[in-house]
Amino acid sequence: MEVASRTHTNVPLSRLIEAHNISDLASLLRTGQCPQVRAPGEPLVRPVEQGDREEVCRLLAEGYPTRTIPWGRLFDHPWQPEATPRGFVLTAAGEIVGFIGTIGAMRSLRGRRGVVCNLTSWFVRPAYRGSSMALIAAATGLENTTYTSLSAGEQRTRPILKALGFSEFDRTKLLLPPLLNVSTLLAPRPSMVFGDDVRPLVTGEHRQILDDHAGCDCLPVLLMDEGKSCLIIAQRRRRHRGNRDTKMLAYSEILYCSSPPLLRRHLERVKLALMRRQRTLGLGVFQRFVPDVWSPFRRSTGTLFRSARFVANEFDELYSELPLLGL
Repeated sequence: MEVASRTHTNVPLSRLIEAHNISDLASLLRTGQCPQVRAPGEPLVRPVEQGDREEVCRLLAEGYPTRTIPWGRLFDHPWQPEATPRGFVLTAAGEIVGFIGTIGAMRSLRGRRGVVCNLTSWFVRPAYRGSSMALIAAATGLENTTYTSLSAGEQRTRPILKALGFSEFDRTKLLLPPLLNVSTLLAPRPSMVFGDDVRPLVTGEHRQILDDHAGCDCLPVLLMDEGKSCLIIAQRRRRHRGNRDTKMLAYSEILYCSSPPLLRRHLERVKLALMRRQRTLGLGVFQRFVPDVWSPFRRSTGTLFRSARFVANEFDELYSELPLLGL
């Protein structure tokens, strides 16, 4: 990014990050073309294969050592379109030294269909981080693909993605403690159905969502009131209170909500029901789902997307690293 600003080049950033060394970069700036011949032993990027599973899982366990994460699910989940790689690896001397995941799914959002890839688990061993940009270039270079990023680091990854054309699709998440929204209890009591009992009551896209996430640790809720219904998918999550050495607090987070107005009308009842069933201390929800709700507990989401097909307020957190890996 600094090279682009200092040289005032017209070469897109997505091309500049293809350069693996100074010679390649100079050629790109001069001619707009990157040499195709690689030096012997130079790291290479390729799509991940099923045979890479064990090596990738070991690499990610090395990169994220503080948590036990089911990395194998990146290779197992049934959402991935056949033509979309499940990720890309960086190899050096036949060894995998870097990885980035692309959790793909064919989504239907407000009547439009398209492939959405959630970027996840970007890790490169320190000795090879000079080539790490080649991974993000490959992962974000798929044609006719929408991208999301739900957990990009604020200091490093987020600026890179924004330079590659990503934008925020939601700025704020609220954490709602119990009884903060007690006024919504004045509305007539709705009907709520939970877990496996929801599936027989929904059809079409909603039933497909439930089937696709059956192996994930999520709780479906069907909220019904005066002939209207709202499907909610919630996940039990944990978050540190204060610094990383303090105890983690469990809270319920809404990953999907088909009718935000109905959720808003019965917010306290939904919150208390989720807290009781998931044994949590509060409810996390996108600000845009409940735009007029206030909470003293809020955080920046860092959620990003890039799409020529969908708009920001159409996205949710299904078919992503959150339900799949529990991140």
